[in-house]
Amino acid sequence: MRLAWSTDLHLNFASLIAWEQWLEQFDRCKADGLIISGDISESTDLLFQLDRLHLAIGKPLYFVLGNHDFYHGSIRSVRSLVRNHCKRFDGLHYLSGGTGIELDSDWTLMGHDGWGDATLGDYEASPVELADFEMIKDLEGLSKGVLYERLRELGRDAAETLKPTLIETLSKGKNAIVVTHVPPFAESCWYEGRHSDPDWLPFFSCGAMGEMLRATAKQYPQRTIRVLCGHTHHAGRATLLDNLQVITASAEYGWPTIFDCSAWPVL
Repeated sequence: MRLAWSTDLHLNFASLIAWEQWLEQFDRCKADGLIISGDISESTDLLFQLDRLHLAIGKPLYFVLGNHDFYHGSIRSVRSLVRNHCKRFDGLHYLSGGTGIELDSDWTLMGHDGWGDATLGDYEASPVELADFEMIKDLEGLSKGVLYERLRELGRDAAETLKPTLIETLSKGKNAIVVTHVPPFAESCWYEGRHSDPDWLPFFSCGAMGEMLRATAKQYPQRTIRVLCGHTHHAGRATLLDNLQVITASAEYGWPTIFDCSAWPVL
């Protein structure tokens, strides 16, 4: 199976011309399906955009959600809404919290939204104030201390939810493609060709997910874990272990793109 990959589409910012160019890119890939690693739109039109994508590509769609997808809503309610919506359509697969999807005899696809969990970088000293803290109901109006605990909880939940599926896959002798929105390591959190600085890392990396991935990769050294993520809008590749690689895709507001599909024989 050959899958194309996009991230951070932000379709609520994309013009019709940008949308049509993206569809043309997808068609040229001759892919059997599409992976999206989050930030499809915002909660107010997320289901509309999912249906629009599903209808337009005519192929299976495998996705996780990003922080923008929860804007104007709560995390639990949006996830529940999306899961219920996907039950109505064959070929529309929300990976977060689900079981692995076997792509072939060697590879299984899985994923989780992830979250910037304040475990990497310097949260206490950071002056960064994300729009998330005003636009997502779970994060509105929280003190810095309470917000810290909430972010850490979201990171732990992401890691703990994904872990059983990952272990089950690797224990069966298969390799894993893990789709997540937030880069799970400082080494995979890119900005203009370098790693993000300590002010931004707390919100642009999911340390709990990274710890889980690293530990699991060490437990199964003969199996490969390949992680696909976005969120930073800047591209880079990081090899954490011989069997653990993370690819972070780039994105531009208003101009969704297919990321380097010709370089993915496994996908």
